[in-house]
Amino acid sequence: MAALTMDPKFLLPVRKFINESQEEMLSLDFSTIATMIRLTCEGLWLSELFGFQMVDDRTRININKNFWIY
Repeated sequence: MAALTMDPKFLLPVRKFINESQEEMLSLDFSTIATMIRLTCEGLWLSELFGFQMVDDRTRININKNFWIY
């Protein structure tokens, strides 16, 4: 995030990786589900990064425990 405020060009490798990953996901039979999972994980990660309490600890534990079932 600091790179974005300092100089957006530092994010170019990250954007490239995300675009390549998304292209790979789109080639899968379950591309919509894969994209939804990626966006969910990114949302949870960003909420923790910025200190937002989007889910309580019990819910977070259940998400982590049940995530691998699917």
